[in-house]
Amino acid sequence: MDQWPCWSYFHRILDSPAWDHLRILDFGGNWGTFLRDPRCEVRPEQYWCIDIVSHAVELGRRDFPTGHWHHYDRWNQRYNPSGNHDEPLPDLQTQFDIIVAYSVFTHTSRREMIQTVREELVPRLTTDGKCVVTLLTPDRLPH
Repeated sequence: MDQWPCWSYFHRILDSPAWDHLRILDFGGNWGTFLRDPRCEVRPEQYWCIDIVSHAVELGRRDFPTGHWHHYDRWNQRYNPSGNHDEPLPDLQTQFDIIVAYSVFTHTSRREMIQTVREELVPRLTTDGKCVVTLLTPDRLPH
């Protein structure tokens, strides 16, 4: 699994000076790519990751045991073809200061993206929380 400077990317976009106290939800966070950025200031215990690839979630849990790791058995043609089409997001029992989704919706329909962001992610934000969704074209994805 490749690593790239995911945290640095969002840090630049959000211009947030102090991330060490923020609760972060990394939607589609794979094996914790966000935390693996050498410049990441997020404390693992303040980090939640949801991903549809169970093996990636297990690797993240192994490497960052104080983080919060959740397998999301949602259907995806490429990454989880045996998943459930109607799988709800896990109840994480917390509100988030920042929710990030790094090129997650590149692999879904526009309708699913809008519905997921509007109905499932945004309601999990704190009052002044931020949700950042990126859409990278396949030629811009790291190899």
